[in-house]
Amino acid sequence: MTRFRYACRRPERTPAPHAARLLPAASLCAITVMLAALWLTPAVAGATEEAPAAPAVAVPAIPDSLPHAAASPADTTGHGATVTMPSAGSTVTGTAVAAPPVDSTGLGVGAAARPDSAAAPPVGLGIPPPAPAGPIIKSIRASGFANVDSSVIVRTFGLHPGEPYTRGAVREGVRRLFQSGLYTDVNVVDSPVDGGVALNVIVAERPRVHAVKFQGIHKIEEKTLKEKVTSVQGQLLDPGTTDLDAGKIKDAYAEEGYAHAEVTTRTDPAGPGAVDLVFTVNEGEKVKVRNIVIHQSKPSPGLYVKELKGAMKSQPPAFLKSGVYKPSQLETDMTQLRLHMRSRGYKDADVDSIHPDFSKDGKGVDLHVYLHEGERYRFGNVTWSGNVSVPTAALDLVTVIIRSAPYSEPQIHKTLEGAYTLYQEQGYLYLSIDPKFTERGSIVDVEFVIQEGYRSRVADLQIVGNTRTKENVIRREASVRPGDTFRRSSLVRTQRDIFALGFFQDVTVDYEPTGDSADIKLTLKVQEKQTGTASAGAGFASSTGLTGFVELGHNNLFGNGQSINLHLERGGKRSSFELSFTDPWFRDTPLTLGFSLFNTQREYDVYDRRDVGGGVRVGRPVSWPDYTRALISYDLRNVTLSDFVAPTLGESSNLTSLRQTDWPRLVSSITLSFIRTSTDNPFYASRGSRMSWVQTFAGGPLGGVEQFYKGVVDVKSYSRLTGPFVLMVRGRTGFLGGESVPEYERFRLGGTTSDYIRGYPDYYIVPRANITKSPVTGTVLERYPGGRRMLIAGAEIQFPIAEPLHALLFFDAGNTWNSTRDVDLGDLRRAVGFGFRFEVPALGRIGFDLGYGLDREEGAGWRTHFQLGNTL
Repeated sequence: MTRFRYACRRPERTPAPHAARLLPAASLCAITVMLAALWLTPAVAGATEEAPAAPAVAVPAIPDSLPHAAASPADTTGHGATVTMPSAGSTVTGTAVAAPPVDSTGLGVGAAARPDSAAAPPVGLGIPPPAPAGPIIKSIRASGFANVDSSVIVRTFGLHPGEPYTRGAVREGVRRLFQSGLYTDVNVVDSPVDGGVALNVIVAERPRVHAVKFQGIHKIEEKTLKEKVTSVQGQLLDPGTTDLDAGKIKDAYAEEGYAHAEVTTRTDPAGPGAVDLVFTVNEGEKVKVRNIVIHQSKPSPGLYVKELKGAMKSQPPAFLKSGVYKPSQLETDMTQLRLHMRSRGYKDADVDSIHPDFSKDGKGVDLHVYLHEGERYRFGNVTWSGNVSVPTAALDLVTVIIRSAPYSEPQIHKTLEGAYTLYQEQGYLYLSIDPKFTERGSIVDVEFVIQEGYRSRVADLQIVGNTRTKENVIRREASVRPGDTFRRSSLVRTQRDIFALGFFQDVTVDYEPTGDSADIKLTLKVQEKQTGTASAGAGFASSTGLTGFVELGHNNLFGNGQSINLHLERGGKRSSFELSFTDPWFRDTPLTLGFSLFNTQREYDVYDRRDVGGGVRVGRPVSWPDYTRALISYDLRNVTLSDFVAPTLGESSNLTSLRQTDWPRLVSSITLSFIRTSTDNPFYASRGSRMSWVQTFAGGPLGGVEQFYKGVVDVKSYSRLTGPFVLMVRGRTGFLGGESVPEYERFRLGGTTSDYIRGYPDYYIVPRANITKSPVTGTVLERYPGGRRMLIAGAEIQFPIAEPLHALLFFDAGNTWNSTRDVDLGDLRRAVGFGFRFEVPALGRIGFDLGYGLDREEGAGWRTHFQLGNTL
């Protein structure tokens, strides 16, 4: 009787990769059980003689993964079948045997016929396991690698010497190598050796990028393209990433107007396991929009072709318009056209498509715009519902919808914005306002349905991003406090006041719910910038010799919000010293304290002026008007005029008198200042205004030699135009009076002084009666003294070019007169020009202006102006 020890038993120590291959063995078990049942039937019926041998049964070949199949010569009894397991260079033979008869115990039968026969003992009773069915792996090595160590390949492969060699295990190892992403091809070669096989894992590695190169580029710098691509030196070459990078390069060219640019890629060998990734660009011609063709589905009142074209960002070349065709703008064009039509009554209007039609020479494109206008509607009734905390009358005030006017989607949005602002001012953040539309023919009724929710309080206020500025310096500017009911105006004011400090590049506000209620946690995110300034320079003149200066300043000293400025200048004939300090929040109160010490000498056109003295100042905010700070300061100084120009025939008596004056002159004065700043940006304002009134009183009860009063009012108003353009309108006026008005205090305009009019030299503009000319040649000898009345008006259009560079176009006009009755607004000195402003860390703002003075005595002409630090 044949023993069936391994016919239906899961072998011990079955390797994990073989577990999925036990299904054929289970099928063999089922066949064995069926045969045993047929064999057992006669014995159960009571037969006393030994049962005949079962006929031979053909069993399907056992797969090579059958675990621990017994290796033996082919069965000659007909109870088994021989299975051949192919292996490179060798053949492994195993025997598949028929299943034994089994009894109800599952231990087998046949013991009655043969006393020495017994069922196969259970697993784990000390019986040694069967020998493996396949050959044994004797060694594993790797080849074909250049960048990866062989041990990494073998470890990833996962097979080890001493394990049985099966094709399933090899396939799993190859799969693991591919999953690592390091290889493009893997082959395993097995060679027979004494007692088993030796495996050689041959890999083809993905090469690494040695360098990223560009060919054929002329219109875009290589540095710019490298910033756009993902492939970098040292990275594994990935065809998918390479294709994406080629698309990014093509998009970059399209944004510059080269819509026909083509990009191809190739790799050049660059050593073992490395390649150079080369992007070859055929830039093609720059494409510009030649024409825009509007295709309307039907005649549409209120939609004019010129206005439709003007609503698009893509435009033919014109003044300040390049006309460059950019495919990425088409989506924006569709949005703008859609909004334009829906603002003129066409509620359901849409843009079907924008089709570019390129010219044969490839340099131009016609944009064909296909519109679907739909029906035109007009507004009917406008109602509000669901509002409790905000009365309907207040909501009606923010409603910009006009009954019987053409339907306008922007008016819907503006009305919603006004309503949300009203509710946010009452603390309602989590509310919804849903406009419901009811059509009555060509009339649309609008109902704004409000769900108010609950009021929100500020549970916490956090400040992040401040690395140099102390938190209390920021927090004291905040109008929002923890525990307050949320108000939108307070939040906007907080953001504006913190930004107005001038310490930060950006101030943003974020909020998140607390989770327990409608209360919120506010977070102020600040981005600090360089606040210190430093400048130095040197100059040489025959009259002054060699001079050098150093200027240091900081408007956020030690992060306390205090400002300090130090100016030192020294030369053979000149020396200046100035120190000033201001604390805008003395001991964390809104009280401003400051002082200044100075010994300064400035060079004017007709003399040098030296001021030696000091001053103190104190101030605080005032409640009305808002954004206003009042200051009072006391100043005591000695003024000395020296180094006058050489006397000339016919010079003014004023200058002669100054030559004969006994210097220095003591000036004791008090100055009252009211300064209001409501701009949205301390440097590049786009909204708001800056106003100042400075009134100085000298002499009288204050003592000193000079007795006069001087007042100056300056106003700058900012408003945003279309796009990035900002209009600044400026007005400045001054008056000077008193018993003994010093000549050096009179108004002399021009250049980039405090009373600036560009396009003219410094101190050029004085009353025409005060200009002294040569009686012989008629040339101007001097422009002195200035006037007692002054007026300046001007305007600027400002716009950013690329942060932090801004440009401006300006118009300046002004003049000065000896008395009020001499004022002639038709006699203003005018100038036009342009300029640039930009910020440099540690230097502050730098300005350059080129002005064309229209009313100069010697004829109109250009004048350049350069500013450092306090630009205009």
